[in-house]
Amino acid sequence: MNVYNYSNLVPEVHYFIHRKCTPEWCIIPMTIPFTDFTYVVKGEAVYHINDKTYIAHAGDIIYIPKGSRRQAECVADDLMECYAVNLMFKDNDGQDVRLPLDTITNIRQQPKILEILHELEEVWTGREPGYQLKARGLACLYVAEVMSVYEKKFSEQADPRITETIKYMRKHYKDPLSITGAADYYGLHPNYYGNLFKKITGVSFNQKLMEIRLEMARNMLYSGEYNVSQVAAECGFSDIYYFSKVFKKAVGVNPSLLIPGWTEVS
Repeated sequence: MNVYNYSNLVPEVHYFIHRKCTPEWCIIPMTIPFTDFTYVVKGEAVYHINDKTYIAHAGDIIYIPKGSRRQAECVADDLMECYAVNLMFKDNDGQDVRLPLDTITNIRQQPKILEILHELEEVWTGREPGYQLKARGLACLYVAEVMSVYEKKFSEQADPRITETIKYMRKHYKDPLSITGAADYYGLHPNYYGNLFKKITGVSFNQKLMEIRLEMARNMLYSGEYNVSQVAAECGFSDIYYFSKVFKKAVGVNPSLLIPGWTEVS
């Protein structure tokens, strides 16, 4: 699953704690079978993740993917308070998902995120019937809000030429767009522009364009107003067979299966 497409993300809460560290607090070294998604609200702590050392501060999101080696200890004169959520991130096909986050990302104090975490704390500690379903829903809100803040921060820091290009892609995804055309518009060499685009977004120009086209295709198919041929043409694919091939590879099913009421005949 592509890390920039969250529509199929299914987080499952395995553990939650509103942690107020004592001077003795620590996390023993271990390889974690879950994703650690922690929001620091006060103080500091030292984390050792995959042989690198990080200092986590108030306002930081600590993102430690499944399979990472993790260890931590407190800072005695500035004890950490945090909300630690251990999650399993999977897509609809049960495949593990990684988010496009650094190990430590400062998002400052976010009242909306704190509100979600307060509610998650009540649900998790109350453990009333259906609490796991409620916890999953709140985890979705938590992750969505973090990613919204992250992407806003990213867009503010990103090269405006790249953000404008992505906006243009979203409006003109049907057109035959090329990295050469975008580079020419800004007076840059295509190789330089391509490297800049990938450095900022994490994917190539063509990969990003394909993501947007497939996202639009999914929406059109779900609407039930178009057949597969129409969707392919409207999303910039001149060959319906190529469209079906790349769609199935990215989404996991034939595009026709997303049309409401359509069933595949075996």
